[in-house]
Amino acid sequence: MIDEVYAELLKRVDIQLEIITPEWAESALKANNTEDCPNRRIDSSALAEMKRDLLDGRWNHDSWDCLAFDEDGHLVNGQHRLRMVSETKQPIVAWVQYGVREKSKEVLDTGKGRSLGDILRMRGVHNYTKVALITATVGAHQRRRLYSNSPRLTTSYLLEVLEANPLIHESAAWYSTRTNDLRTVGEAGRIASVRCLTLMKHQGASTAVDFWERVATGAGCSATDPALALRSKLISIQLDKSTRVERHVVCGFIVHAWNLNYQGRECKRLVLPGTLPEIL
Repeated sequence: MIDEVYAELLKRVDIQLEIITPEWAESALKANNTEDCPNRRIDSSALAEMKRDLLDGRWNHDSWDCLAFDEDGHLVNGQHRLRMVSETKQPIVAWVQYGVREKSKEVLDTGKGRSLGDILRMRGVHNYTKVALITATVGAHQRRRLYSNSPRLTTSYLLEVLEANPLIHESAAWYSTRTNDLRTVGEAGRIASVRCLTLMKHQGASTAVDFWERVATGAGCSATDPALALRSKLISIQLDKSTRVERHVVCGFIVHAWNLNYQGRECKRLVLPGTLPEIL
């Protein structure tokens, strides 16, 4: 049985390495999303990030994820990449597979995708899960999407963010050493991520280091310390199972507490300002 499948595929399928020019992409896109062979809707956010990667020189041409056309010439895989090339007017190199079955698109992208954490683990990065979480937050902040529930950043961009910001590793290590302390407060990943952003902004200033230690442990807090107010707020959110607080709101509380501390202001009860705050 498997020998027959192998022989049939060998006869029908052709794979070639090609330079995908804007003209090539535009021609291929004419065979995309036709009435007799509909495709997925374009994800505009993902497409925008891909275009930015290509224009900024981050695009990885060495990928075996083929552009694919079925036996009738319809595009079944690669419409986002072709749109990227067409709209940026920049060529890429890609493997192109011809002659696949039209139904093959039903199994494309249905397996387990590789997350940033998966890639860092394969690179042997220590604390890879925590590093990935903090990197994603730093990347979102740099794109002014700190409060977005789905910032849709590419892995290539996030790897560049990680390489440029060694304090991400330091904050991941701090997160690991403070896991038990932060479990009481909750939102450990967001605390560690905002901590990293404040250390990056203030070049590791001791005032920032000390504030996050107080948030984690509660030690040394006065009654009007924003760190204590933040701890109280996060603990109450964690204990109140009847009310769901959105993630971006929780992040806003963490940032607001830091800002109050940075401004030297006292706080007994943490209340968000009218708009979600920028990190001071």
